[in-house]
Amino acid sequence: MFRLDKIIRSTSFNILFDNLISELLIGSGSDRDKLFICIENIKFGGDNLLNKWCSDGSSLEQSSNDDLPVTIEPLYVAEILQVDEGWLFPVTNTNLKINLTAFVFDKSHIRIVGIPQHGSVLVRGKPENDFTYQDLLLLHVNYSHDGSETSEDAIELQVNISGLMKSLIRINPINDAPELRKGSEGLRIKYRNCRLLLDTRFMNLWDSDTDSDIVRVDIVSANGVILQAAGHNITQFSQQDFINNKIHLVNTGEDRGEIHLIANDGEKQSSPLLISVITVPIEIHLKSNTGVKVMHQSSETILPANLSFTTNLPDLPLQYMIVDLPEYGLVECCDDVGQYQICSSFMQNDIEQSRIRYRHTSQLNPPVDSFSFQVRAGSSSSIVHFFKISFIPVHVKIFNRAPFLLNSTDQLTLRRLHLFAWTFPKSYSPQNLIFHVIEPPKFGLLSRRISETRNRRIGVSSNFTQQYSIVNDFFIFRVITPSVASEATRFEITFIPGSGAVQLINRTIVVDEGAMQKITNESLSLETPDDNNFMFTIGIPPLFGNIVLSHPLGAKFILSMGENFTTQDINKGRVWYEHLGVESRVDRVYLVAESVHRHTSRIPFWLTMRMILKNDNTPRLVGKNELQIIDRGDRILRESLLPWKDDDIDTQPLRFIFHDGFRNAAILSRVSPNIHIRNFTQQDMKNEEIMIRHLGHSKHFQMSYTVSDGVHDVPSVLTVIASEPFIRFENHHVYLPPSETDLLLTLTNQNLSAITNFDVGPADIVFFVTHSQNFLIMHNSSEFIAKNFTQKDINDGKIFYRSLVSDLTDEQISVQVDKQIDTVAFRKLRQQSLRRSSIEMRTLSVLVVPISSLSQIDKNILFASAPGKTPSEIIYDVLKQPNSGSLILESVKGIIKQFLT
Repeated sequence: MFRLDKIIRSTSFNILFDNLISELLIGSGSDRDKLFICIENIKFGGDNLLNKWCSDGSSLEQSSNDDLPVTIEPLYVAEILQVDEGWLFPVTNTNLKINLTAFVFDKSHIRIVGIPQHGSVLVRGKPENDFTYQDLLLLHVNYSHDGSETSEDAIELQVNISGLMKSLIRINPINDAPELRKGSEGLRIKYRNCRLLLDTRFMNLWDSDTDSDIVRVDIVSANGVILQAAGHNITQFSQQDFINNKIHLVNTGEDRGEIHLIANDGEKQSSPLLISVITVPIEIHLKSNTGVKVMHQSSETILPANLSFTTNLPDLPLQYMIVDLPEYGLVECCDDVGQYQICSSFMQNDIEQSRIRYRHTSQLNPPVDSFSFQVRAGSSSSIVHFFKISFIPVHVKIFNRAPFLLNSTDQLTLRRLHLFAWTFPKSYSPQNLIFHVIEPPKFGLLSRRISETRNRRIGVSSNFTQQYSIVNDFFIFRVITPSVASEATRFEITFIPGSGAVQLINRTIVVDEGAMQKITNESLSLETPDDNNFMFTIGIPPLFGNIVLSHPLGAKFILSMGENFTTQDINKGRVWYEHLGVESRVDRVYLVAESVHRHTSRIPFWLTMRMILKNDNTPRLVGKNELQIIDRGDRILRESLLPWKDDDIDTQPLRFIFHDGFRNAAILSRVSPNIHIRNFTQQDMKNEEIMIRHLGHSKHFQMSYTVSDGVHDVPSVLTVIASEPFIRFENHHVYLPPSETDLLLTLTNQNLSAITNFDVGPADIVFFVTHSQNFLIMHNSSEFIAKNFTQKDINDGKIFYRSLVSDLTDEQISVQVDKQIDTVAFRKLRQQSLRRSSIEMRTLSVLVVPISSLSQIDKNILFASAPGKTPSEIIYDVLKQPNSGSLILESVKGIIKQFLT
């Protein structure tokens, strides 16, 4: 075994031999016929290029030593190249090493097969696709990183036709400074006294290697401009706040201003950014205000063609603030889920998206309505403008193309040919055209077919639609559509009677309130084939007037029950109906006709009188003109707080006009709480749409107002008392008659009532009794012992008190509102015998009446007594008639019973 340094110098390695350290061993192994060769410790400088390589002497066969690789690659990766982010770094032989058996220094080229993704390979300063190992040793090969936020990269290499090799590159991250630059709209913002969102239109901020909540932006200096977040002034904000649109730029009102900003991530900072502000006045310009046209009882969307404003600054949002609400409808805004809600302000953008509408809600059908508004842009406001709503009148046309003729028959079907209604300019479907019966037939029936074998009677104030067409007599009706109602129309029916038919003319008599009207043969006439002279006996007199018979000499006689007049009296103009001036729309008299010459049959019927009412009663106050309110609080104005009454039943709701300057208290609309109201109706109070708010320091003051029914104006003064919250009894006693008898008394607010300044109504004032069994409440026509009830129950006449002779002690009763309670003794006061009234109501019970039938009021229901008076001397005066029925008085002879039978 020996070294052949000189032999190696003669090989192709002679160029680098000065730096190589090698050993060549030659000798024989176990098989002495063969020669083996080993090369060991091939080094270049301080780097070990080859540890050991041996051959047994064969040209193609290698040793089977386990340490020898089967395939020897000419190039392999030793150490991973590490590069700082954004820097250039040389690739050395410490990163790429060679195998001497497969690598030829001057003939082997290293080709770049796969370029790096986040940088480039430079050979002698230029991008190349290949290089030699000599370039590597001479530090001519460099990797340049592009500065992106990456952690690794790779290069794929190949030597001659050998396999591919990937050299990994590890990137060492370096913190970059944040970048703060101008936005898309430059660095000048032209607004005055405005609050503007600071976004990418004016500034861009990014930092690719630092979290957004760490990057901060500081105000270096500011003049005429401030930054705000959540309404508070700030001097610093995070990138996260900027991304979430939390930062606003606010101009303080100066003509010019500027703000210097700089961003930092805790280590490095950006270049400063200057935002300049040049302010200009905001100008609001009217583009269109045409109003809208609306059908009654419908709605209409307000479009940009109807209402639109602009400004000299296109990006500035426009807001509409309603000053005075419309009188007959509502302005509504559509929310995000498509539901319309009442609103007092809206944006121009809402109009452009068709989200604003006007809806007619009043029962009245006025020709026009309007609301006033102001337009706001930034800190500027326009003058007050008015938006006009014009109502399109809907006309109802009723056609009667063929007469309704009953020829020798008592029944005929009403068809489209006889009666047809049509509306224009808007045409409603037949289901929406309601024929409302005002006056039923006089001697026949209206009926609607509900099946093949069944008809249903149509009475007064009943409806049928144009879909049905079975009517059996003449009637007066009105066509009601969703937006308008027609005038009352009389449908005439011609009746040609057959032989033996009774011909009765029985038309409604129209009378002015409190006046007299003659009953002529055009209103009342009766004929049969064999007689035309009849006697008309009064079975049931009129409730609100009298039947008067005049004498030729001028005297007038009031006909009572059982008295009569004749056909001759009617023909001579001696029969009159006299209205007593009572507030009633309809009156009736029950007549029984009987022939003067023959007494074989009687014909009973009702004669109807309809009154033309007048507005002749002045509004009157029926309670206290005093209002209690919590100090600096609100209270809904209910009817019980302004207790005015109009005895006229056919007039509009009372209107209240306040003349006060609203210095101590203001009257507001609950629909839009910020708008003052001086003019409202009793219906508005019934709907709880009005409230009063205490404002000033005065706790006892007066407010002047006027109550009007359209004809009469009554001035009045409301006393307002503001105090701490309270509830206390106002009345808590009952008067008992002198005689000692058990009684059932109806309690009124003169017997039991409470006063409070809480914002509650009568239904919220609750009375409690604990140990008493004497308070009764009426429910569904039955009496029950009441342990608690409300002030409304008392006002409605539902509460009774049972007074027992054996128990005259006072009873404890409490009243509660919210959490405040007041307790007093309910006192029983016995009247002295010298008092004016000595009548005792001994029995007062509930009368149960089946629907559409009669029930008798006897002494078990109603019974009164008086000392020294017989029952015939006690007279009951009816102060108010039943709402859904009539009181009928039977005579001693039972004439009514006979007529009804």
